[in-house]
Amino acid sequence: MLRSWSHFFWWRSCSTEDVAQKATETAKQAATAAKGAADKAAETAKQATTAVKDTAGKVAEEARGAWAALGKFFGKKLPSGVELNIPEFGVENS
Repeated sequence: MLRSWSHFFWWRSCSTEDVAQKATETAKQAATAAKGAADKAAETAKQATTAVKDTAGKVAEEARGAWAALGKFFGKKLPSGVELNIPEFGVENS
């Protein structure tokens, strides 16, 4: 029984101003935490964008190198009469 009476007196001792002040402090802390999380998310997105751009640039450079390694393209006529446009160093030229 003592427990419920102590809760009653504790509850009665809290003023509306105390509750409002605590609620305001909690809201400010939540807003600060949300801003921090949003800032972190923005930084992560920026880093991801940079990584994707760098990777895309490297892939494009490798593709250009692979394309250049094939040599010049030329036409080759098959016995069936079909003409193929094949690379100089491609497997099709063998």
